[in-house]
Amino acid sequence: MRNLLIATGLITLIALVAFLGFGAMNKAWFVERGPWGDFFGGVANPILTFLTFAGVLAALWFQRAELSLTREEMARSADALENQIESLAEQKKQNIFFEMLSLHNQIIEAIDLHHTKNKTVIATGRDCFSRFYTRLSENYKAEVAKKLYDDAKCIERAYRTFWSKHQLDLGHYYRFMFRMVVFTDREFPLDDYYMGILRAQISDQELLLLFYNALTPQGAEFKPLIEKWALFDNLPAMRLLSFKDHHKNHFEPSAYDSGLARKFRIEDSSG
Repeated sequence: MRNLLIATGLITLIALVAFLGFGAMNKAWFVERGPWGDFFGGVANPILTFLTFAGVLAALWFQRAELSLTREEMARSADALENQIESLAEQKKQNIFFEMLSLHNQIIEAIDLHHTKNKTVIATGRDCFSRFYTRLSENYKAEVAKKLYDDAKCIERAYRTFWSKHQLDLGHYYRFMFRMVVFTDREFPLDDYYMGILRAQISDQELLLLFYNALTPQGAEFKPLIEKWALFDNLPAMRLLSFKDHHKNHFEPSAYDSGLARKFRIEDSSG
């Protein structure tokens, strides 16, 4: 359509220029054909007016088409920008997660235990957790040996004694671990990938201490998240303070089964 109008306009312009040029060189011939020119002008004027009107309509049509293309392009640009913003936001969350994971490991590496007499370092980093759990186990056995309390009370008293000696060593560790799990739960509510990475970072001794810490008042807020995300999926249950299964009953089955925990999360989100 555009090419046709351009071609018609060029032909008309060339014909007009040729006609005027011929008339300028042959004035007598041009004058003799005055009546015919009047006739031609009377006929041509409506035609040219129509062509002008058609040109205006065509221009409006082309403008509308260009505006439509512009709107489509702007819509695509807006979608692309929105996708880019979402991608950047997702990348930012991922970066924060891995930075927190790195800081978590730094906190662990900064833990150390000293000999009570000569203050020499006897363990550092994750090696400390094995000694921590041994001391908790000794406290629990001492409470059970008294035969004064039920098992739940023995756990509480044993951990209280342990915590009074090692709160300075483990307080930062537990607080940051809790905040990291809260962040992952909030930012990746249905994605088990990131929590799976975190679970893989927790050693057996850390899991055992976390198990009993969550049964105390200071760790009570952690318990629902443990059950929601199966943080005890890799828990060495045979190394719990009691070899019987009744200690495991302090937590819902989802705390030990990542598949079951994922099923409950999906049901909760859809409900």
